[in-house]
Amino acid sequence: MEILQQVQHEEKRIYSPKRVFTEVKERVSILEYAETLTGLRRYGEGSWLGRCPLPSHEDKTPSFVVYEDGQAHCYGCLFHGDVVDLYQAVEGLEKPSHAAGELAVAHGIELGDRTDGWRRWQSEKGQILDAAEEVRKQSFRRRSFRLLVLPYLDGAGADEIKAAWGDYEAGLREYGR
Repeated sequence: MEILQQVQHEEKRIYSPKRVFTEVKERVSILEYAETLTGLRRYGEGSWLGRCPLPSHEDKTPSFVVYEDGQAHCYGCLFHGDVVDLYQAVEGLEKPSHAAGELAVAHGIELGDRTDGWRRWQSEKGQILDAAEEVRKQSFRRRSFRLLVLPYLDGAGADEIKAAWGDYEAGLREYGR
């Protein structure tokens, strides 16, 4: 029984960004991806030529070359990279990890499970963010009370404002002057 549990544990894949990048680059063909973006034609031995698919480059003549080794280069805008770099540039993503993740999901590559330590950190981070949000809300209420309510409480209409905001003394105790 113990051996079976050990084998099952070894089969369970732990999320690793490096592994995801490696698998995406091995299993997602830059040639196939580039062909979905632009028309390519054979260009010499082991390369294909087409117009640059990057949104920032309006290519009038073909200057985008995809090589058999999994790299692409545009001689017009000087883009150079692999399938992850191309996806990132075309989709306008900030981080290569986002591009690798999206490509992995789109091509059915298993990302793996997160570790227990990562899950604990996410839980702690959520609690910290919730506490920070509560402090922000309280600070906003205090400022609003000071700026919008206190200046009018001594003047005309104080009774209406007091009634709308509740007990004036409780407001002062909670929000201060």
